[in-house]
Amino acid sequence: MQFPLLSRWAAGLALGGSAALLAACGGGGAAEAGAPAVSRPLAISGTAAVGTALGNATVQAKCLAGTGQTQTAADGSYSLQLTGAQLPCVLRVRNAAGLQLHTVTQDQGNTAVANITPLTELLLTRAAQLPAAQVFDGFSPQLAASLKPDALAAAQSQVVSLLNGTVDASGIASFVRSPLKAAQPGAASSDPHDQVLDRLQERLPADKFAALNQLLATKGPLPDPQPFKPELYVRSSTLSLSVGESLPLVADLNYPPNVRYIRPPLSWSVVETDGGTLRNEGQGWTYTAPNQAGTYHLKVQRDDFAQVSATITVQVTAFEPRLAIEPSDSAVVLMPGQKHWFHARFNYQPGYAYIRPPVSWKVLDADGGSITLDGEYTAPAKPGVYTLRVQRDDFPNVNLSFTVRVASFQSLSHIALPLQPAGLKPEQTVIRSEAAWAEWKKSRLVPAEPQSDDVIDFERHMVLAIVWPALNPCASADVLDVAPVNGSLQVTVQTRPAPPGVMCAAYVWNPVWLLVVPKSELPLVVKELVEEK
Repeated sequence: MQFPLLSRWAAGLALGGSAALLAACGGGGAAEAGAPAVSRPLAISGTAAVGTALGNATVQAKCLAGTGQTQTAADGSYSLQLTGAQLPCVLRVRNAAGLQLHTVTQDQGNTAVANITPLTELLLTRAAQLPAAQVFDGFSPQLAASLKPDALAAAQSQVVSLLNGTVDASGIASFVRSPLKAAQPGAASSDPHDQVLDRLQERLPADKFAALNQLLATKGPLPDPQPFKPELYVRSSTLSLSVGESLPLVADLNYPPNVRYIRPPLSWSVVETDGGTLRNEGQGWTYTAPNQAGTYHLKVQRDDFAQVSATITVQVTAFEPRLAIEPSDSAVVLMPGQKHWFHARFNYQPGYAYIRPPVSWKVLDADGGSITLDGEYTAPAKPGVYTLRVQRDDFPNVNLSFTVRVASFQSLSHIALPLQPAGLKPEQTVIRSEAAWAEWKKSRLVPAEPQSDDVIDFERHMVLAIVWPALNPCASADVLDVAPVNGSLQVTVQTRPAPPGVMCAAYVWNPVWLLVVPKSELPLVVKELVEEK
């Protein structure tokens, strides 16, 4: 999913405003007057996405007692804690483009899961029979009473029925609680929940989404769902390839309600006898263009509904060597000494046999680290921005240069925030071993699904856990640098006070940073730089 599609949703749903750009931050809690006390904070976590993750967006929560605010990570995940809060809670996510979505959670106990997606927007609207934005803005005990678990289950069933013929959302057990791993720019996701959101965004333009939301807000009965109509979509009806070039084929389709297939019921074929070849290796179909330039056609057909098919026109041109790096390699940030394997995308010259991929790599800066012939890069000891080059060996004039940034630290911004009954206390902790890291996470973090970058190489690195003193929600703080200074390891934090004359909510939040840095025995010192107004 690409960013231009995000603006389509924003056009139909946004109420304006932009997200404050904060470092890893948490929601403080402010209980309403007279609310019963609770012994532990309420922890809420989830993922905000429209297919593509809503990264660096502001999440606000309103509960029967207590409010809070935090930021999403790059993958759309978020976590906040609310002191003195009581379920149910409604939440709003808003990004810098003005896109705004809502959700509700009715979990039990002190932990709750609340994804925030277009599906939860529709769900909340139907459960309350009011536009979701109005539910959030005017949240009250009376509105909360309409959001009981059975009402949410009935609302989801109605939304699924109403979407029948557009997308099949029946496979998602709970729009609010079911796991969701969202795609990011340059990093696709195979998560079924995410794929339903992709299809919804592609097939339901902003104006139709707004009309559907308005229909769900009515207090009367909903119209009968449309009968199932089998459909088949291809991402593009035309392709341009050079002779001998290969390309994975992608098609999308809708499934009959409550029907599951072992594999996608699709078959591909080449219309012309000399129009190239197809292969299916179990993970999908790949097309290889013929060695003769010309115009050819591919046909994809549904196996379950043979009358439904689509045709793609393929324009095959004379061979032209191509070279690119994988999108995930285009914005790499490493620490000194850290390794990264770069990958090139290229096409093979037809009729030639290659012993190895015909590309080689080179570091252009004398002090910019090292890279092997097959792309394994080792960052230098000094932070900075360095230039690398990849070149085709069979066509030496085909090459491209790109940069990699070496930073003094990496942030584990996705990890859930610490829990403490009395709120967060300022903290500066150096964690130098796997055992200490496991103990720190066990005692201080909200339980969360493990992620690959939770694994720290403590032979070469350590973790700095820094909890900053509480700020009001209009102020912010960011880590600028981590570097040895005068015999100590200095973390430089820049704080920005609240702008004068701006009304801020009546709660506070603590910036929390988990920073991975090269291993050191130097004492830790934190220096604050206050940005002048």
